[in-house]
Amino acid sequence: MGQTRKKKLAYRVAAVTVAENVKAAPGGTYKAFCGQTGIAERSLWRWRGQQRDGKPLLSVPGPSKTEPLDLVSLFSELLDLKPGRKRMGGAGALYKKFQEQLSRRVVRDLTRTLRLEYWRRVESEQRRVSWLSPGLIWSMDDTEMLMELLGLMVPDLSKVYWNQVRDLASLYQFEPVSGPSLANGEIVAAHLEELFEKYGAPLVMKLDNHGNLNNWHVARVLGHHFVIPLNSPTYYAPYNGTIEEGQGEFKRMVKNLCRDRKWPRMGREEALEMIRIYSELAALKLNQKPRPKLGGASSCANFEVGRQDKRYYYDRRQREEVFTEMKAMAKSALAEARLTGQRAADAAWRLAVETWLRREGLITVSVGGKVLPYFA
Repeated sequence: MGQTRKKKLAYRVAAVTVAENVKAAPGGTYKAFCGQTGIAERSLWRWRGQQRDGKPLLSVPGPSKTEPLDLVSLFSELLDLKPGRKRMGGAGALYKKFQEQLSRRVVRDLTRTLRLEYWRRVESEQRRVSWLSPGLIWSMDDTEMLMELLGLMVPDLSKVYWNQVRDLASLYQFEPVSGPSLANGEIVAAHLEELFEKYGAPLVMKLDNHGNLNNWHVARVLGHHFVIPLNSPTYYAPYNGTIEEGQGEFKRMVKNLCRDRKWPRMGREEALEMIRIYSELAALKLNQKPRPKLGGASSCANFEVGRQDKRYYYDRRQREEVFTEMKAMAKSALAEARLTGQRAADAAWRLAVETWLRREGLITVSVGGKVLPYFA
């Protein structure tokens, strides 16, 4: 009920109450009360009768509806509407279907509420995490592409798969692992070991939820180098947006390098080797590309600056202290929320890691372009 209707209802309730008090006083009459307040006598009689019969003093305007309301169908139809910024697509057709059950005003209020709630949720999902410290937070994910999109037609090889690792702040793309199938846990772990030996280990590794990235092989390598794991929730933009954009950029680069070339006939192994070479070339080109996000610097230059400034500040003892503090924060969050189960534990761990990173100035979190304040 809108504010105007609420005020009208309160006014009528108060008018009936005061009229009864006036009538109960010596010499008081309803007619005298109406004369003093300007309320029509017929209106006062109607309100008194409605109150006496237990009916609402303020009814919905318009003629009463002749058919009972089918809530199941109504909710189903509401969910099929297309929310726009100023109006709900399909609201007119919805009213025509339910005009014998609901007034136009009710349909308008329902669709408006639904539209506002939809865009409120969209805006809340635009909460973005900005990764500020090159070299300290990496991300790992898998992607794939049809061979025909690369202009290669090879027997028994319809797709190519990549396992990619990227520095989130500088967008530096490390050498990817490519193959005819998804890299298993042992291959992923061996690749990580090579990268850590070559570039140094990050402080935090953001992982996707694939089984090949979450197994004891990978956990052993991360634990050996005291790298803190951070699993992102599925399809959650604040964590997945950066690497999803990077995956698309990488595949476009590989496609541009391979497309429109006159490839000789080659076997499966030759094609895989060719893809490996072009994948590394694509990563190299992307790392040398000037980026407005980095003030015109390349990912390569930004990553090297980050390594020199920040990487070795966190030695093994300090990493262990950070990990211990994050575990304590996660346990405290679970205890305060009184939640149990793996999903709650995962959410508490993400909250702990994010809170610590925000406190140390390694990330910022913003909504609609405005950086959210940090609260200890």
